[in-house]
Amino acid sequence: MRTDIGNIALLRKHRMIVFGEVHGTNEVPELISAVTYELAKEGARILMALESPDLLNGELADFVAGTTSDDQVLAGDAFWNRPLAWQDGRSSRAMLRLLQDVRVYRNRGLTIDPAASTASYVRHESAKRRWPSIFARWSTTCRTTTSWR
Repeated sequence: MRTDIGNIALLRKHRMIVFGEVHGTNEVPELISAVTYELAKEGARILMALESPDLLNGELADFVAGTTSDDQVLAGDAFWNRPLAWQDGRSSRAMLRLLQDVRVYRNRGLTIDPAASTASYVRHESAKRRWPSIFARWSTTCRTTTSWR
């Protein structure tokens, strides 16, 4: 919502869009927020995969549903309260603003679901295998309930 997307039409053609970034910027979460909003307001179902511990999935779902406050999220888990030396941007204020935006969008009736997974940076093979099943489940659900662009 804070960032203007000049040519969203190029993104609408794709079933899956993956953004990779350097952690710790303000601009990337703002861009993701804007792209998510633009696509979701046209009926696209969004799975917002976040590089965060899997254990946060319940917390993220509660937060974007509006059942927990910012203060509860920030106080509730060590991930959001890491010492500066361990802060890599995945739990930054910009990422919290992104989740706040998702909560607003969902309150407007848009279908956006955040999903946390450590699979992208955990070396253990069983962790790496989780992502395909998450995407496959989501893809099947979306195909039966809405059309992809």
